[in-house]
Amino acid sequence: MKLLERLWTRRASRRRLDEEQGQAIIEMALVMPFLLIAVTGILSLGLMLNEDIQLNNAVSAGALYLADQRGNSTDPCADTATVIENAAPYLKASNMAFSIQINGNTANYFAAGTTPTCTSGAAQLNAAQYGPIVVKASYPCVVFVYGNSNIMGSGCTMTAQMEAVVQ
Repeated sequence: MKLLERLWTRRASRRRLDEEQGQAIIEMALVMPFLLIAVTGILSLGLMLNEDIQLNNAVSAGALYLADQRGNSTDPCADTATVIENAAPYLKASNMAFSIQINGNTANYFAAGTTPTCTSGAAQLNAAQYGPIVVKASYPCVVFVYGNSNIMGSGCTMTAQMEAVVQ
């Protein structure tokens, strides 16, 4: 009698274990797509934040360079743009747009893909000792989640601005 009871309880416990394993597989199949979307979204956001940090550091380097170039440059806008592009090697230079304002004068705006040039900026820079300069750059941001790049819309743009005093 006891032998039959033991065999019966073993079969019942095996059946329960098999049912629980099947339940775990179904739960995992239901949760896994949401988990993967969340993980790839976090990774995409991390890449976008990395680009934003690179842009801010590059604009800072460009503003400090421009502030120190009084009397040393014939085209300070082009030189500043080159410094910014070199300080952010993982950002596409052709996608960057620049705005450079010297001593409160009208800002020189350069669209993405154009070569910044302001030969009159050298004279402004020479006359602007201890005057303010403002360097601004913008870069398009794209967040990819499972091949869809239109998650944040087409109007997503990162902007960095740095002010300095001409030395």
